[in-house]
Amino acid sequence: MSRRIHLLPETLTHRIAAGEVVERPASIVKELMENALDAGATEITIELEQGGCGLIRISDNGSGISAEDVPLAFARHATSKIAEFDDLYRVRSFGFRGEALASIASISRTELVTRTPEALAGIRIIVEAGKMIERAEAGCPVGTTVTVSRIFDSVPVRKKFLKSENTERSYCLDVITRLALANPEVRIRVLAKGRELFSYPATPRLVERIAIVLGQGDSHRMRPIEGGGAGLKVYGFASQPDLTCATARQIYLFVNRRHVKDYLLNHAVMTAYRRVIEPRRYPAAVLYLDLDPADVDVNVHPAKLEVRFRQPRIVYEAVVEALSLMLRGLAQPPSIEHSHGPSGALEKAPCCGKNTHPGFPRRCGGIPWRREAGS
Repeated sequence: MSRRIHLLPETLTHRIAAGEVVERPASIVKELMENALDAGATEITIELEQGGCGLIRISDNGSGISAEDVPLAFARHATSKIAEFDDLYRVRSFGFRGEALASIASISRTELVTRTPEALAGIRIIVEAGKMIERAEAGCPVGTTVTVSRIFDSVPVRKKFLKSENTERSYCLDVITRLALANPEVRIRVLAKGRELFSYPATPRLVERIAIVLGQGDSHRMRPIEGGGAGLKVYGFASQPDLTCATARQIYLFVNRRHVKDYLLNHAVMTAYRRVIEPRRYPAAVLYLDLDPADVDVNVHPAKLEVRFRQPRIVYEAVVEALSLMLRGLAQPPSIEHSHGPSGALEKAPCCGKNTHPGFPRRCGGIPWRREAGS
């Protein structure tokens, strides 16, 4: 091609950037829930219409946004979470690039209603295809509600590639599952077609949230893991060898409570299980790594799903050792149904029955757990 190099118009560059952040409705759910968590919310309600393709509404009771900052919230690269380059190596918040709201608003009709605790009235703003079309005062509780509709109307080629309503809903529920597993202290409710799909009550103990999300059916076959050292902590739960899956979908990995898809960590999990489960079978695991933010780079992937460790070998060996220690100690295994009490004994965790998340195999029609012969 002999075309001359030229600058793309701003409207086009915004849509290209939005395409990197907002791949499908589940991306919107993820970004808005992370904003709510960064705002200190203890209650989050998600409403989905047409599996998230028709409308997404996320309400929280967080700190809200001040009236003067609301228009700036929709500007690209406007954020309160970092101020200089070095802050990227001290990131403890979920968001930090200032792209989420701008990207969402550029491919949809976005309405934001918010109020801070100090304000007498809230503010309502509507942005459509990246342009503000309305701004006014509004009565509302403290917190923020974001309603996203007409998703991908301005990018019809992206809308054409969306899948069925049920499939898109399952993607949204998967995102909610990950954030629920990482934030047990937050109550999370999901509504669809006017009815409650499920509700996760807030709990101060991570083990209770894991038991609720995984359900009680096979949760007694999950074992606690703990390890680490030198500024790295590894903990969570993983299945014993006689409980395996046909895919790796039930391996949930979190770094500083951020869900990641990381080849190094996946390989470490499979290395620990390599000699105790069949080939082409996978364990179930909910694995958390806590380390100094300076030792992990979260600014690697547009959706922040990948990370880069400063000392990958140390991280790898810590995960393998923690899982191997659990597998070696199965003679007297504690169960996920319990959590450690003050004396080191285990206490029963509650089950919320019908609220068990539908994203797990027994609930969503996916690949069921497999018990090995004799189990």
